[in-house]
Amino acid sequence: MPYRLIAATLFAFAAATGAQGQNGPVIRHPNTPPGLILQGVTVKPGATTLYLSGQLATPLDAASKKPPAQLTVEDFGDTKTQTVSVLNKIKTILAARGFAMADVIKMTVFVAGDAKLGARWTLPG
Repeated sequence: MPYRLIAATLFAFAAATGAQGQNGPVIRHPNTPPGLILQGVTVKPGATTLYLSGQLATPLDAASKKPPAQLTVEDFGDTKTQTVSVLNKIKTILAARGFAMADVIKMTVFVAGDAKLGARWTLPG
């Protein structure tokens, strides 16, 4: 049976309107010292919330006529390629609805180990 798990399947949840400052619908609580990851956020009642369903990477050969059930990990590229594909897809979906990646307050990532690395996964970099 072919290895069918897709690395870097991303589920993005709860992209709330990205208001600036402490008076908007989203209050950002920074870490001390400041870093790339917030300590948390508060989303006030009445804020617009958008939930995205799970997103998968796009096959490397988008014109391929191979049925989806026959696609393998090789059809989607390595973990880094798949991650970039999914994040770009999420960015496009958000932009079409007036949101940006900076508005995402929770994202759950599911990755499968790369068979070429002994079923291990590595962080893109």
